[in-house]
Amino acid sequence: MIESLSISQVATYGNQSEVLNGLSKLNFIFGSNGSGKTTISRVIAEADGHQHCRILWKDGTKLQAMVYNSDFVDANFNQSGDIKGVFTLGEEQVETLEKITSSKSELVTLEEQRRSLRNTLSGSDGSSGKNSDLKALDDSFKQKCWKQKQKYDANLKGAFEGYRGSAGKFTSKMLQESVTNTAALVPLVSRLVNSLV
Repeated sequence: MIESLSISQVATYGNQSEVLNGLSKLNFIFGSNGSGKTTISRVIAEADGHQHCRILWKDGTKLQAMVYNSDFVDANFNQSGDIKGVFTLGEEQVETLEKITSSKSELVTLEEQRRSLRNTLSGSDGSSGKNSDLKALDDSFKQKCWKQKQKYDANLKGAFEGYRGSAGKFTSKMLQESVTNTAALVPLVSRLVNSLV
């Protein structure tokens, strides 16, 4: 138990030490706002952090001080702004709630980025944007492949059997062959000449 408390040079206390003597197991400290009640509780809670204050413990036995003041409330109780009526108790829970709040903010930012990227891909109407550009390029490429197929159809009969009836199938086969075919490339004109000789 605390037998006496000496406080100076902190908050509203000046250079002259103010001493509380004759303390018992249960003490009431009362006064108007700004008179130093919270400062007394802070000195008890963190005696080592106040070099000009001194606590005299009974029989020199320092006990762990548990102080319930506004600092304790701020550190240990928190009402969720998102979930009304829900309070957390303890510093770890307050930190967890702060992490949840921070994560929710990050989630909102990520959702906005996702919406923006989706808009870039599909457009605001859902049918334009980069996907529409890709489809237009794909269609254009298919048309070019199909024109070449029609131009040289007689020469391609053996090589592209089963793929010559559809522009989509023919284009897919062309792309596949461009990656997997390792045969030496011979210009089509040379093949025509060789077939005529």
